[in-house]
Amino acid sequence: MAEDVPLQTPLSQLTSPPLYIGMTRWSRDSWKQVLYPSGTTSGERLARYAEVFNSVEGNTTFYASPSPSTVANWKSATSDAFKFTFKFPQTITHERMLRHADELASEFIRSMAPLHERIGIWKIQLPAAFSLLHCRI
Repeated sequence: MAEDVPLQTPLSQLTSPPLYIGMTRWSRDSWKQVLYPSGTTSGERLARYAEVFNSVEGNTTFYASPSPSTVANWKSATSDAFKFTFKFPQTITHERMLRHADELASEFIRSMAPLHERIGIWKIQLPAAFSLLHCRI
């Protein structure tokens, strides 16, 4: 069984090559005392996460577009080198199956403008029911 060996350089400080390492979320109760020190509030978890990792998938955007204050908080909790992956909202990908969703997609991208320089990729996760029949030709 391998021993836990502390990292010599935190992953958040890796710069060359551009390697982005992260998880599918930045907040999980089971990470208390491991990633978050005692007394860390849920609002401080992204900042603590970003001290260790340099990337994360923002899964919350799949369920709802964040408020401007939430986007601002995410920006202030991370460095310029940090990268986010954001899923497009399910209203675009699952409910509308990309049809007639141009304005919704534009609104979503505009709402995330403060983070544009920190976005690694935009993720459009399509449902299993999606087929080529849903594509415009």
